[in-house]
Amino acid sequence: MRRRGIVIALSAALLAGIGVVGYTTVLPAWQCRRGSELVEADRLGLDLRQSQGLNTTGAVTDVVAALEDNGPFGGLSSGTVVAPWNAASVIAVDDGVLLASGSGSTGNSFAGAVLSLDPASGSVRWARGYDGYAPGGGQVGEDIVTLVLPEDRTAAVSALDARTGRWSACTWVGTNTEHGFAPTLATARIPETSEILLAQDVDDDPDLSLTRMTPGTGDVAWTVPMTGLPSADDLTVLGGAAVLSRFNERDIDYTVGLNLANQGTDTRTVAAFSTADGSPLWRYPAEEDPSSPVISTVLGASDTGRGTLVLTTMTTPDLDSVTADTVRWDLVGVDPRTGEPRWTIEIPYGARASLTGDTLLYSSGPGDLHGLDVTTGAELWTLAHEADEWFQTNRAVTLGTQILVPTNAEDLWLVDAATGTGTRTEMPDGVYSFTITDTSIVVGVETYTDGDALLLFDRADPVA
Repeated sequence: MRRRGIVIALSAALLAGIGVVGYTTVLPAWQCRRGSELVEADRLGLDLRQSQGLNTTGAVTDVVAALEDNGPFGGLSSGTVVAPWNAASVIAVDDGVLLASGSGSTGNSFAGAVLSLDPASGSVRWARGYDGYAPGGGQVGEDIVTLVLPEDRTAAVSALDARTGRWSACTWVGTNTEHGFAPTLATARIPETSEILLAQDVDDDPDLSLTRMTPGTGDVAWTVPMTGLPSADDLTVLGGAAVLSRFNERDIDYTVGLNLANQGTDTRTVAAFSTADGSPLWRYPAEEDPSSPVISTVLGASDTGRGTLVLTTMTTPDLDSVTADTVRWDLVGVDPRTGEPRWTIEIPYGARASLTGDTLLYSSGPGDLHGLDVTTGAELWTLAHEADEWFQTNRAVTLGTQILVPTNAEDLWLVDAATGTGTRTEMPDGVYSFTITDTSIVVGVETYTDGDALLLFDRADPVA
């Protein structure tokens, strides 16, 4: 079974704690069972309906019919309705397994779950229920790695065997608590390895620490302090650099002035550390002028060519009064090894940007979309239309040479990545995510009557 390694991004925006005293303890697999259980799918309280034809009626069927008639979607190959499971999301996909996680269902003792689904039929291979929260995750080697937040117990980075759902190992982070909160935590996979980096709160130290570990065995290579970095929402690995940002890209939207100005004097720089030994490499900006503070965050990373880290920066003379007239809003392409900027593009204040494949997208207003070359910052194309709707660049995904870009009016644009030529398709209500594989488009759907669904459609242009 061919494996697809993906970066894990467990945001501290979701996991923010309150005064955590932390440590890292590696546990044998048998001790990881606390707070979760391998169960039959019906014990999760899910209303599971799956088949190649998705034999069900109601809102999900209407969504299927609408998607099959439009855009890049071929016929439905399989689907699973997981009502009343909320926010089902794909965390790993390969030739023989589809894994999804979500928040809890009603009428059972589990508050979260991870499911392994057969893409050909939508049937459940195994299911693991949690009495706490198990957000997101990704595949590292032969394991699915996720963060587990058991009720009233220690948070853990856990590794599950992707074939069986059984524990491989786990690493506890933080101390036992009666309050159910978690430490600041961000993780990312080190490419071409079965290891991850973990940024976390440790003991009474005001700064974070960085740990390199193998989640499948629990082995810790090293842990080092990150001086001057008290918190981080995002960890990105590129070119031998582990780059930490105080703000996650979710903070970078049209409310950015309010979101960031309220952060006070907290760290506003992006800091990079060596993936080899945790030693500091660089900061951006290298020296900040307190009279004109710069708030920086990592937007994304591309390993094309020498690799480029894309930052969003906001420069303002006064964090207490952030307006379109006082802010300079930039996209910056940075060398991940040195932190030196390769290019800088000023964009309108509050523009919505994302890195999708090797194309940098930003939308500066309704009906307006720009595509930039990530290696040079050069504008490749502009797409404009008359409708009064925003392109939701944060939901865009690549589909071969095309980019799928939803709008806030439930339309979907299929845009040529090289030319910006686009075609528009009406989308049914409730579609909230797309995951692209070699042969399928996995669509996440939320309905109020049928619950959530994960639907696998054949690609109109399968990869040869």
